[in-house]
Amino acid sequence: MEGSGVPCPKLPSARLGASAAMLSDGSFLLVGGMTATEPNGDFRSVDEVLLLKRPGEDSTWTTLDNLPTRRHAMLTVVVGTSGDFWKGGGSQPPKV
Repeated sequence: MEGSGVPCPKLPSARLGASAAMLSDGSFLLVGGMTATEPNGDFRSVDEVLLLKRPGEDSTWTTLDNLPTRRHAMLTVVVGTSGDFWKGGGSQPPKV
């Protein structure tokens, strides 16, 4: 339905600066981003990749293989119909 949203389940954790892409079957990828370490605390980059199959009220987020490095503020592109994706750019947390 053009101009309307689809209700989705809550994310396992709030995200800032994550990258998203839609697959050819309508599934949705959410890649990386930042999450707060505690309420009103510092943010940290995450390496988590989440998949939402069949967006809607009865769908759930599934955790896929992690990224090789934690990233936020990047670009994600899905290649072809196989579900392969490339992420590019973005920022890494500083080395401590």
